Amino acid sequence: MNLLKLSKLRTASKDNKFIGGFVHEMYAILIGIGLGNVIFIQQINLSSIFEIGMALFVTGVILLYWWDWTEYIAENVVSTKREFIIDFLILITLELFFLFFTHPIKLSFAFILLGIWDLFWVFNYISENNGEFVADNRRWLFEKLGAISLYGISFAINYFVLANFDRIWGGLLIILTFTIVRNLSFKQVKKSMTYMMVKAVENEYDDIVKINNSYLGAENSDAFIIIPLTIEAIKENVSNGHIYYVMRFKGKEDILGFVEIAPTVGDDVLRKVKWSSDDIREEFEVDNENLMYIEKIVVNKDYSSKGVGKAIYSRLFTKHPSVSFYSFVMSKPYTNQRSILFHEKNNFTEGGTFYADNFAGFENYESKLFFIKKD
Repeated sequence: MNLLKLSKLRTASKDNKFIGGFVHEMYAILIGIGLGNVIFIQQINLSSIFEIGMALFVTGVILLYWWDWTEYIAENVVSTKREFIIDFLILITLELFFLFFTHPIKLSFAFILLGIWDLFWVFNYISENNGEFVADNRRWLFEKLGAISLYGISFAINYFVLANFDRIWGGLLIILTFTIVRNLSFKQVKKSMTYMMVKAVENEYDDIVKINNSYLGAENSDAFIIIPLTIEAIKENVSNGHIYYVMRFKGKEDILGFVEIAPTVGDDVLRKVKWSSDDIREEFEVDNENLMYIEKIVVNKDYSSKGVGKAIYSRLFTKHPSVSFYSFVMSKPYTNQRSILFHEKNNFTEGGTFYADNFAGFENYESKLFFIKKD
């Protein structure tokens, strides 16, 4: 089943049609009512650059929210009463923008309300989707808290400093604040809906093999694979409890990368590890069902250095929130420097070194053990 069909199946199975369609249609109604109010009720002064500019600005804000909903959210949102209430509050607050478009202080306060509803929406979305589509849950929440803070500062300046000045300055401050928030506080919503990681199915094994084997050859690269992969090997690994996850752009067929995890690397390997501390050694020697081994993580070369590897790990940790992971990265006789730096940047800690006189055809082999502990 391709990703697009899977996405549609997921949507249908969770009965997302009402919320997705309702909010989409409400944005169109909101724009119509709001512009009608501006033109016919408040009777915008067409000779005022300030009023025209602010009317265009609040319309643009709503159009951006509508864009985000259609492009990134509607397909994945789950129809619940909480979702309905929060979406309704967001829509009502956006409608207030048209009512307050010439009043910087009131408009600033409306933006604070919008930031609060956005925060509630993120909490609810993460809860309903179990974090599956989220690039970084914690960062996403901090983004929304930062947005509320910026809107609060904008309101305070408008209320205490600019109240006695020309309202143009207040309007410009609001536009500047929203521009900053837009650039700093909407990154995760785009990332979270862009990638999707799912368990690989058999007709994808050939692509996994090609991606893996494109990195064979430790002598010629600082990012490499030392053991080739075959379709038969994948099938055998799966029968032994290994799991292969593939990453894609939503609605696309190309595999951006994959990760292979297993219940353990094996006691024969762990016994040969020189541990960084006795505490780490004891943790690995105890039979721990919340400890899993990352056999490999490989990014399609066409998408290297674009954040795919980090996104794979982010989703892996989300899918297995109570699991601590560990992995080995070759350091001698060749050093997989890119993988070492990658694991360090993704908060893995070096826990020891595996030594072998001969491993996978390499003499005097060494490999660093990296682990990341989950609470």
